[in-house]
Amino acid sequence: MLHTQSFQRTTPIHFVEMDTEVPQEISMDAGFIHTVIFSSEAFALIRWRPGEDSKKHIFEPSEDRLWNVLWMAQLAIRANPDAEETMFAARLMPKVGGGQYPEIARFSAKCTTTINGRPAVKIDLA
Repeated sequence: MLHTQSFQRTTPIHFVEMDTEVPQEISMDAGFIHTVIFSSEAFALIRWRPGEDSKKHIFEPSEDRLWNVLWMAQLAIRANPDAEETMFAARLMPKVGGGQYPEIARFSAKCTTTINGRPAVKIDLA
């Protein structure tokens, strides 16, 4: 006979956003030969929610923001090919507030591996 025990959860469940893998054609177009992964915090800074750009009357699609960060990461990595971690910055329009001019966002890029064991570059906030 199978016995089951019911229980009540006393601690709340917290959902953690996962890292985001950049589609291969986009990362290759930016000059990467390996997979590029963004941390959830870095990707949240890049991604506009639908309608956010129109509220600010700024046209800077998420794809352009992504491309800018990838391009700056690729340039920084080429400038420091032997470094395990490379710091870089990209100019992005602010997502909050009334700013109409780009602000500098600081990132880091480091070598890592994917779940499947493939080499990858992980981009995170610095």
